[in-house]
Amino acid sequence: MLRKQWLALAAAALCDLNSSARAEDHPTAISAPVVHVVDNHHQPEHVRSGIMGGASIYFIRPYINDNVAFTTTTGIGTAAPQQTAEEFDWNYHVSPLVWLGWTSECGVGFRARYFYFDQDSEGFTTTLDAAGAATTVIAPPAGLSPLVGTPARGFQSPGVVLQGGAGADNLSFGSNLHIQTLDGEATCAHEWCRCGMLFSVGGRYLQMRQDYLATLVNTPAAGTSETASLSAGHNFYGGGPTMSLYGRFEFGRSGLAVFGSARGSFLVGNSKLTATLTETITDPVNGNQASSSLSQSRDNLVLPIGELEGGVEYSRALGRTRVFVRGAAVNHTYFDAGSASGREDNLSLFGAQVSFGLNY
Repeated sequence: MLRKQWLALAAAALCDLNSSARAEDHPTAISAPVVHVVDNHHQPEHVRSGIMGGASIYFIRPYINDNVAFTTTTGIGTAAPQQTAEEFDWNYHVSPLVWLGWTSECGVGFRARYFYFDQDSEGFTTTLDAAGAATTVIAPPAGLSPLVGTPARGFQSPGVVLQGGAGADNLSFGSNLHIQTLDGEATCAHEWCRCGMLFSVGGRYLQMRQDYLATLVNTPAAGTSETASLSAGHNFYGGGPTMSLYGRFEFGRSGLAVFGSARGSFLVGNSKLTATLTETITDPVNGNQASSSLSQSRDNLVLPIGELEGGVEYSRALGRTRVFVRGAAVNHTYFDAGSASGREDNLSLFGAQVSFGLNY
């Protein structure tokens, strides 16, 4: 009971402070207590507070620096061998964001936001036959694969059976990116004639998972085969402060406006990189083999995040409810987030978004 009374007193104090500042600096300012939409000047006083919510549909694709799927080294045994790298490619993907909040008449409030992204990269398939195996090696990114067998070997082609001159190695490579964020923040909104602004500060929790999978299959004849699988995962779990600023400018009282937003987050958490290699060889001449190996490393990681969005908005009052629709270009950058096979380099999500929301 005492806690509820304390919270009520704190909210009242913030409202009085915010109202006083606006009255002194901008005598004609109109309260715009909004969460994610700053255009309440059309609404009467008694509906300038309440619940605000909505959803965004993002059409975005990842851009990951040094996101290598595999390397191919040719000309082995010659004076000038050459190495090329194939990087994973990604298509645009639909991802949702939802928010729900409440704002008082003075513009002070709170909101919660949830964002979800989960996408597979475009896959790679390739084949190495006995003719090419004499001068060519196909391998995953350096240092990713654990070692198995005697002598020790990692995932690569030519495999053991193909090195003996039998069959052909059929290889496939793929990756996955999974991101979830949850924000809880306090908000403060204000409006000056046709300009509006929303400031927020709070905390963010992030889960990020990047997976890598490579497979090798060689079945030269009945009773003889080799299969190998390299599975790796780069996971991050952490949290920290987040802060954002949103601004809009409306063209007259048309409901049409341009807007822009910027958000910065500074997260601290644990990063874990795990790789597992399994290999099974069936060979009636040289004997069967089955082996597996695991490598794992952990690290503490600081993950800064920058998010920029900008576009156009249209809003309209329907009774005591104001609805809006938005379209914008977006770029979200996760600095030093790494890739599925390593901890270095940046990860960006680039594309567009469409939002729908209401203020009731």
